[in-house]
Amino acid sequence: MNLATDPASTANNAATLMYFVPLVSPTLVDSVSSPDNQQCARILSFQRELNRKDFRVVCEFDLQGFGSHTSTYEPNALIEFWRPEVKAGKPMSNMLDYIKLEGSGYGSVEVTGRTVKGRREVSTVRVRFNRGGHKSPVAIGLYNIKPIDGRYDYANRSDQLIARVNTLTFRKTEPGTKPTMLVEVASVIGAEEKEGFWGNLKGALANLFIPPVVVDQDGNDAMLQFGAALVDGQQSFTFPKAKNLIVHSDPSVDQTQISAKVPSQQPEIGS
Repeated sequence: MNLATDPASTANNAATLMYFVPLVSPTLVDSVSSPDNQQCARILSFQRELNRKDFRVVCEFDLQGFGSHTSTYEPNALIEFWRPEVKAGKPMSNMLDYIKLEGSGYGSVEVTGRTVKGRREVSTVRVRFNRGGHKSPVAIGLYNIKPIDGRYDYANRSDQLIARVNTLTFRKTEPGTKPTMLVEVASVIGAEEKEGFWGNLKGALANLFIPPVVVDQDGNDAMLQFGAALVDGQQSFTFPKAKNLIVHSDPSVDQTQISAKVPSQQPEIGS
């Protein structure tokens, strides 16, 4: 990822900007961009507060161009991941269907931490998609599944919702503790509804009850390393390979032109 603020430097495409989604996912993810996607993100500025005991760095970015980029969670793998956590006969609730970046936006990455014995240790990395009051271009699809004859089947999903995401926060965890991602949303609506006052109200209430989302340990560590790169003023950062990203093996097929298997069944999200 290019972290330079020079306007003449190479912009980051949508797949690069959202690469952290499959990176932190504990289950398989299929990430694709819409045909002729023109979305690109540039780093606008850095604000650094480096004190003796702690630090805070804010990196602002601008996303321009039309198109969308969707990361779809492979449903069978996701169901198997959560099955041990669900009591027999109980529904699976708020299952992640997809994360979709659509259109333009304005965001930031905020990094905070402590300085211990002269060494900076990143505590949190907060990715904000609604910087300056702008509408977030990121939405997630959610659904519930009730078991039928003891089986959880994606085809039987119900209560589909779309939540517009304002922030995603990654935190340093203690050894032996599962890392989680905090999610803050602006609105929550039914899959066939339009955003408005009631959706915003439900979003505000939902933030009181949204549980942290379990993420992959290596992916979470990579996000903290990314934060450290921003603190150190590096001009670029290379994320490790996302082990749960579905790779399309046919070299004759343009990866950005492939239609994801699940998003074809999801509603369009207004920009």
